[in-house]
Amino acid sequence: ERKINTEHAAIIHRIFQEYDAGKSPRAIAISLNKDGIAAPRGGKWNPSTIHGRIERGYGILCNPLYSGRIVWNRVREDKEPDTLRRIPRVNDKEDWIEKDAPELRIIDEALWQRVQARLKSLKQERSEIWKANRPKHLLSGLLVCGECGHGFSKRTPDRYGCTCRRDKGDCSNQLRIRQDELEGAVLATLERYFMHPEMLQACCEAYTKRTNELRRDASDSVASIKTKIARLERERKRCIEAIKGGVPGEEVKDEMIRIRDERQQLEAQLSDTKDDPVRLHPKMADHYRNRISDLIEAIHRESRRDEAREILRGLIEKVVLTPDKDRKKLVVDLYGDLAGIIAAAEESQPQPVQAKRRVGERVVAMVGPEGLEPPT
Repeated sequence: ERKINTEHAAIIHRIFQEYDAGKSPRAIAISLNKDGIAAPRGGKWNPSTIHGRIERGYGILCNPLYSGRIVWNRVREDKEPDTLRRIPRVNDKEDWIEKDAPELRIIDEALWQRVQARLKSLKQERSEIWKANRPKHLLSGLLVCGECGHGFSKRTPDRYGCTCRRDKGDCSNQLRIRQDELEGAVLATLERYFMHPEMLQACCEAYTKRTNELRRDASDSVASIKTKIARLERERKRCIEAIKGGVPGEEVKDEMIRIRDERQQLEAQLSDTKDDPVRLHPKMADHYRNRISDLIEAIHRESRRDEAREILRGLIEKVVLTPDKDRKKLVVDLYGDLAGIIAAAEESQPQPVQAKRRVGERVVAMVGPEGLEPPT
């Protein structure tokens, strides 16, 4: 019962023709947005809406319906047992169900085949690059535009810029920032606050406090395990008394096995649980300072760069880059667990805190959360 929407079909035909003429999906998306043409869901066009994924038939250029073919059962959804999230999986091609529908064709066969050939050639080139799917730079994937909320990515080999402005032409944030300047400012700020004596003491005390809390919980667990073992011992004795009283052993055999297995498990847990308190070692702050200093230094060593980069990235949730009032420089805000540590070092009460470090013409601002839960 489908029929062609002629207004939308003209847009589809335009996309295929521009792509066949050599335009990139990004350039096509920008031109559609400039012309005020709404995307399929009513918003702005993205390059991914146009190029899609060829193996799944997603995206404007990959949809077989535009070539007069209806395909079912291309993708299934599997549910992860732990998170219950639905994960799309591509079915084997022999399981697909295809039907010709020439009355629904929008793109002629010759144009369709040229577009598919270009998509496949570009996909093969990109696959070699995408095999190493690890962040290449310290702040890769962590940068966010403060105006539109989209990411910041490489606009030139050494400068970051707003991805939305590049892909859609739909963001007013046109400022860029040098990679070495941004990373240098972030590292210098991390080192400054991590090496602060009060911050070292706050971190060590927070670690000791939290660890002792966990040990107290473990002590409570020890008492609970001992209670359960005592209960099982009473049940075992009752079974023995029942056998002595004339109850056939076969009738209580399963119960005795259950009691034995449960007791063994509980005794194993008990042997692995320690309830001794942790005390703040006088050299703990010195050790912490040496480790952090070594970590900052390792980021500049080729042999240890990847390891140090991953550790430092784990401290940062996001880095927001927003133009200042004069729109001549970027203000950089760091968010993450680090903010809670800095708040503990800067103020005695848990409340939002901003500690700024001016670097050249830009400002690096460390923004704390509303509540403070000292990390361990």
